[in-house]
Amino acid sequence: MLLSYFFSFLYIFILSIVICGWGNLANFQFKIKNFCISENVILGLFSLGAISLFFNFFISINYILNSSIIFLGVFLFFFFNKTKLKKSLISLLIITVISFITITNATIFLPDAAVYHLPYIGILNENKIIFGLNNINLRYGQISFFQYISAILNIDILGSVGILFPSIFLFSSLVFFFLKDIFEKQNIKSTKIISLFFLLIILVDMNRYSEFGNDEIGHMIFLYFNFYIIKELIFYLNKDKYFLNINKLIYVALFLFLTKLIYALVIVTLIYIFIVKKIKITELLNSKASLVSLMILIAWLTKNIIVSGCIIYPISFSCVSVEWSNNGFIPESILTEAWAKGYPDQNEITNYQDYISNHYIWLKTWLNNHGIFILKKLTVTLSILIFALIVVRSSKIIDKFETNITYGFLAINFLYILIWFLKFPVYRFGSGYLLLFFILLIIKFIQLPTSFDYKKIKIFLSILFVVIIIKNVNRIYKNHNIKNKNNNFFASLPDINKTSLSDIESQFTYSDTKYCYYSRNVCTSTPKKTLGKIGYKNVLNYKIFYSKNEKNWWYKVYNLD
Repeated sequence: MLLSYFFSFLYIFILSIVICGWGNLANFQFKIKNFCISENVILGLFSLGAISLFFNFFISINYILNSSIIFLGVFLFFFFNKTKLKKSLISLLIITVISFITITNATIFLPDAAVYHLPYIGILNENKIIFGLNNINLRYGQISFFQYISAILNIDILGSVGILFPSIFLFSSLVFFFLKDIFEKQNIKSTKIISLFFLLIILVDMNRYSEFGNDEIGHMIFLYFNFYIIKELIFYLNKDKYFLNINKLIYVALFLFLTKLIYALVIVTLIYIFIVKKIKITELLNSKASLVSLMILIAWLTKNIIVSGCIIYPISFSCVSVEWSNNGFIPESILTEAWAKGYPDQNEITNYQDYISNHYIWLKTWLNNHGIFILKKLTVTLSILIFALIVVRSSKIIDKFETNITYGFLAINFLYILIWFLKFPVYRFGSGYLLLFFILLIIKFIQLPTSFDYKKIKIFLSILFVVIIIKNVNRIYKNHNIKNKNNNFFASLPDINKTSLSDIESQFTYSDTKYCYYSRNVCTSTPKKTLGKIGYKNVLNYKIFYSKNEKNWWYKVYNLD
């Protein structure tokens, strides 16, 4: 068993080298300067997702492709790190240790991953892009970019556990990144407290792998995105200074949007930066990074239309009339908003649309339930941030920041919170917006000392890390001997029981449970009575699923009349 753990650790370490290698290539091609190697890992994840996305238009993300990507990634790493190989390997070893401790024997995948994250990855590994895929599961229209990254890291050495690693690499790399910024002597001191804040948010509010999903990884990228904005837009007081990391910021903004739809709003932040820093559109159009980002965005939106019939699913005005459209965006949008506003917590209104329209009822229900939950979560996290600020400062002298820029940034983020609250006021959708807004308030109104007691920072972080490590080691020990076919020595990655599936036209299958997990079949956990009649045809070797139901089918199924 110990040998199995060793090989698992080695596997994570090798994949970190692969991902970093692709990040090195992107840095070289687009002249991006990274602060530390963990940023290469983040950019490498983005690059692998883009490769996976483009290839899937023509072939499946299969083991031959994936193995080629793995071997090429190793070569790229050693090619670009000749002069700093030892330092790079040590850094990746630290990232691997954080990843291993966090993910080992984690119990995961219920409900979202088992319903649509994992089965979608299985579809990518076995099929090139499928037209109308969300006709058999509405959630397939809401898939994240991270599922494409997962698919291309699956080489089946340890079963299919390679698909688990992208989110944990993001988590570990950002922990390492913010730690390095805190203790880097050459960095301006004001950014160090922001790094401490962001690190604490990740460690306190986002430390459980079982809860990462597609939401918390989006929040992590959002923090990384805003770190550079705060650093260069607020802390660098020379407004005429060119934004040093504009290429990186464009990539991260796109990464953020492709990971979590709610972060499409950051386009307003980018426009604000372009205005403040006087960046011209012509400069962006002449940038290789901007053009490649545009190509990736077009490919993603094209994928959305092919899978769901919508440019951005489930936003109704973005949907087009194509053969495989099914109007599924109507219930998906309404149901998501109703549940976010507390529909299950009341019994006064049964119709979803009526509940959303009755602002008094949903607001009262939300405040008495999820509103209290959000208040508790924010109170704990913000209290830790304020306590950390008080403990580690060693100077009463404060830095004052550009008033107009800071106020403008605050106003933009307040707008984000307002939109989040009016549409999808669930903590897991909006925690990034909420926490960033309060950090900006701290910067502006509490303000920051010019120096910090590094000894106190070390003690504070050491205690926090010890608590987290003890918590994870205890979990590893408790789950080590779980006698359950859905758990193995490394992580709970269940295999779908193919005998429990009933074959429909030999093209896709229904699970006899509500979970498909990672399946080699095109699988749906949506009951047949809910899907109704699904048609299938093959055109030029592309699968096409289309709905044979009447136009208002979804209204009847979900009682939306």
